[in-house]
Amino acid sequence: MKITKTLVSRTAVAALATTLMSGATFAQSDSNIYSGLQAFSDLVLPDVSQITIGAGPSFGPDYFGSDDYEFRPKAALYIKFDKYLTLENDGASLNLLGLSNFQFGPVAHFTPWRNEDENPVLNGLGDIDASLDFGLYAKVLVAKRFSARLRLFNDLLKDDNGAAVELSLNAVIHQSDNFSLLFGVTGSWIDDKRAQRFFGVTANQALASGLPEFRPGTSFQDVRADIGARWELSDKWAVNAYGRYSRLLGDIKDSPLVDTFGSENQFTVGTFITRTFAF
Repeated sequence: MKITKTLVSRTAVAALATTLMSGATFAQSDSNIYSGLQAFSDLVLPDVSQITIGAGPSFGPDYFGSDDYEFRPKAALYIKFDKYLTLENDGASLNLLGLSNFQFGPVAHFTPWRNEDENPVLNGLGDIDASLDFGLYAKVLVAKRFSARLRLFNDLLKDDNGAAVELSLNAVIHQSDNFSLLFGVTGSWIDDKRAQRFFGVTANQALASGLPEFRPGTSFQDVRADIGARWELSDKWAVNAYGRYSRLLGDIKDSPLVDTFGSENQFTVGTFITRTFAF
């Protein structure tokens, strides 16, 4: 038993480190870190302590707002310790209430960096550092078929990447013995600092890049729809497929990175195989 617990702990740490490194390497925006698993994890994965890891190809924009698309490898991660701690691709949440159907507590959110060499449009804008954001979350689960989650987080360490609010609604729309089909919608709002960081162009950046100066204010960032399918090959292995459509809104869609050289319509599709270790 002691050996098993030690092995599980080491596997959890290794999975977390691998996934965060993969996310940092392959995802340069909030949208691109999405693996398709975290949106539906509470609805399709067993309600036990577990480690679920996976990998597969993803096809999406090379930066959030771009109209240039590319394939990238993508990792998937979901680690759950009883009813209290959950770690996913984009962060972690601590459920202070200890209840499964209603959760509340602190949340950590990982915002990946964006390199200016990711796309020629970004040349002259400089690199954007990654940030570990902190805030609060609340989640409601209904009969393992519906979920609603609200997250509020802010870059508190360096205060460069600003704050965001995100509301997600997800549902199982079909379920059989080994197949689940799910649908979700999410809306996000960002403050003026985050909007300027990812979508603005300062006077100095305009001189360096040739883009027009642009200073967005506090704005809704986007509304997006997710669809996911999961085939259970066994109690441990599964094949997953997902698609996401995002529509950029407000000041964000008027940015030259989006309106002139990108697109307000963003699409991401992908598939991956997962392995679940229950303990």
